[in-house]
Amino acid sequence: MIFLKKGAFVFTIIALFFWGCTKPTNNIKVVVDANVIKYSAMINVTDVANSSVVPAGLTINVSGQDADAIYEISGKKDFEFAGGIISLGPSPTRVPTESSPVKFTVTISAPGYTAITQDIQINANEIQQVVSVSLAKTSTKSTGSVTITSTPPNTQTSETSAVTLNFTGTCSNKSDFEFKPSNYIFYKEHNSAEAYQYIGYMNKGAITVQLQFGKTYDFKFAYGGQTYVVTQEINQADYTETVDLGDTLCDTF
Repeated sequence: MIFLKKGAFVFTIIALFFWGCTKPTNNIKVVVDANVIKYSAMINVTDVANSSVVPAGLTINVSGQDADAIYEISGKKDFEFAGGIISLGPSPTRVPTESSPVKFTVTISAPGYTAITQDIQINANEIQQVVSVSLAKTSTKSTGSVTITSTPPNTQTSETSAVTLNFTGTCSNKSDFEFKPSNYIFYKEHNSAEAYQYIGYMNKGAITVQLQFGKTYDFKFAYGGQTYVVTQEINQADYTETVDLGDTLCDTF
């Protein structure tokens, strides 16, 4: 096991050796475990009048008691929305306790919209939470809103079955590299005009969710200011999904 330092964080690297007749270094598979920020809040921003619309030009300012300890889930201090989503959490050196929860404040704004300021508290028993923010246009009489939940929605019905999805990030310029994301994931039916819905949190790339066989879904997650979407028709109980992380993220490893 090796450790990769990226910014202020140390990522765990599992080096898998496949011994043969060639040089040992020719057969090494490097797997990066991205589960560094253990406690987090995922912020999802939409238009209050139409939840399928993400306001353009979103920005976020982090302030308050523990602002200095807050990072984007990839370990960056650059707070950038990707598809209206950003996940924030404290560094491993600032773990919430019962007597000392993590507290910070976010102000979210976009051109043409009324900004919203929201206090966020991460308690010792809350590993993940979802902060749903609806922004209202300044030209309307509508008001924005914020809803915070700590449990994923129950999507089980008589028509759904448990399906396990295993996501692995890859880099086209690094054939010996694999990335196991730990992150919030959204879904919707493929080609649907409906908004993406939060479905749960994948741990080291794995998540089990309730889906309908015979349907095709788009799965989306955001990491390091980038948005990733995978499309899959569901006909079995287990899938391995490969995600091209792109040069922007891959070059940081």
